[in-house]
Amino acid sequence: MAESTPAKEGISINTRKNRLTLGALVLLFFGTALFYQYGWRYTGYKMVTEPNYLIVEEVQEKGRDIVIDGVTALNIGSYVGSILTYEDGVLYIGVRYSLFGDDTHFHIVYPQTKGVVDRVVLQKKDTEKTIWIRPWKERAKK
Repeated sequence: MAESTPAKEGISINTRKNRLTLGALVLLFFGTALFYQYGWRYTGYKMVTEPNYLIVEEVQEKGRDIVIDGVTALNIGSYVGSILTYEDGVLYIGVRYSLFGDDTHFHIVYPQTKGVVDRVVLQKKDTEKTIWIRPWKERAKK
């Protein structure tokens, strides 16, 4: 009779520890992807696109709404959403782009229900860029 050779030892997916490790890595990957796509809103202005990379094409007042249109200068990614904060006549906007997709245009409508907007500012954590200021004559009328 021929002698049997011992089985080769190596990494086996069948062990409980390896399955748990693989499962944890998969959950971590998908959790990170979901946070990157949707969780940015909970971090305030930390994870929005840098204002210097945004090109604002038009800011106008239509009735009681402020309408902002623009694109990203990076020519990559897709518009995901924005964060809007109104404070003392200033509308702060954080615009978020994802790396995936090709819709670089953004269209934001802000209804002036909290007060009249005199200035519109693009913002990221410590960076601000003023994109619109209401003319002085119109400020006196409001």
